[in-house]
Amino acid sequence: MLELRLVQGSLLKKVLEAVKDLVNDANFDCSSTGFSLQAMDSSHVALVSLLLRSEGFEHYRCDRNLSMGMNLGNMSKMLKCAGNDDIITIKADDGSDTVTFMFESPTQDKIADFEMKLMDIDSEHLGIPDAEYHSIVRMPSGEFSRICKDLSSIGDTVVISVTKEGVKFSTAGDIGTANIVLRQNTTVDKPEDAIVIEMNEPVSLSFALRYMNSFTKATPLSETVTISLSSELPVVVEYKLFSGFTMLRQRCDRYIFMMNSMSKLLKCAGKNDIITTKADGGSDTVTFMSESSTQDKIADYELKLKLMSIVSVHVRIPVPEYHSIVRMPSGEFSRICKDLGSFSDTVVISVMTKERVRFSTEGDIGTVSIVLRQNTNGDKPEDAIVIEMNEPVSLSFALRYMNLFTKTTPLSETVTIRLSSELPILVEYKVAEMGYI
Repeated sequence: MLELRLVQGSLLKKVLEAVKDLVNDANFDCSSTGFSLQAMDSSHVALVSLLLRSEGFEHYRCDRNLSMGMNLGNMSKMLKCAGNDDIITIKADDGSDTVTFMFESPTQDKIADFEMKLMDIDSEHLGIPDAEYHSIVRMPSGEFSRICKDLSSIGDTVVISVTKEGVKFSTAGDIGTANIVLRQNTTVDKPEDAIVIEMNEPVSLSFALRYMNSFTKATPLSETVTISLSSELPVVVEYKLFSGFTMLRQRCDRYIFMMNSMSKLLKCAGKNDIITTKADGGSDTVTFMSESSTQDKIADYELKLKLMSIVSVHVRIPVPEYHSIVRMPSGEFSRICKDLGSFSDTVVISVMTKERVRFSTEGDIGTVSIVLRQNTNGDKPEDAIVIEMNEPVSLSFALRYMNLFTKTTPLSETVTIRLSSELPILVEYKVAEMGYI
């Protein structure tokens, strides 16, 4: 029998997010020493190696070595339904073709269980050998992630060049070009903010940004990343996890910008960056330059101009008497809708008693049931779950619309959901003292 209890459930969620875009199906190997995975992507271009040691779990029971084949996309969908503070328990019986995930909130007022079918997967064990690289760059993982994300909005490949002056990330695409230069910087207050460059030989190598962005999914697991480069070897992008875990691998004239492209470029600038915008009269391009306050990062982007026009419209909703009303934290409602949307197209919202509301769905990969109990005893009123039931209801709605409604979440800490079998659902957000949506 296998039973693993992880108090810090967010760790497992982050691990799955880090590898699911690279690997579709993989075997999780469980032994007395830990929970591990090693697999290649479908194109046999990238290799991922992961180990979660047994001592990192609150409870770890593995009666015998066990290999569980799982679809990582489906597993990730299930884990997304767990809160960051939830306790996650994984259970599997010997010889069973299913694995069970249980999520418990710290206050025990929310418990969710999911059952997923296992797969038979043929796999081979490979390794990432230690080798001497021409250049090694150690930098903040968040910075590397943002560079890869920013450049991918402009081009498909990134050229990483290491010289004595620093490391340059560059790309070119249909909307323009981009160059980002980082200089060595070790005089920082926090070691994890340092940029350290070890150059035995200069290198300039091109990589698919698709893979670089897949690698950066491991960013939440480590504050730093090490990029090892050599003209004769594959790039190694390494994240050191805690507890010894290791994951491998604007003058303004008369221009009107195409807002999508402009937004992509401005997202590349940091919140504290100095931004300079330049355009020559009659030119069909505009240049944006962003400089960090410490001058250790300078990026320039050239955007092709394009004229465009825009149009828009309005409507109104009456508020009659509803059978049941649920008031709850807007963030919790948003996450439930997002989680269930990864399983199916519809959600059933059921208020059968004054004590609880259930959100459930069923799809090809399994079933999900999330129960919230009435809770008015929290320290903060916005964290309360209040249920008013005049009549029980159980209604089905398209998750596409529910997820569109939850785009309002940043404007209000609470949401009120009004339900009636004879009326459309009403999802209401109070916007401070100003009004509502």
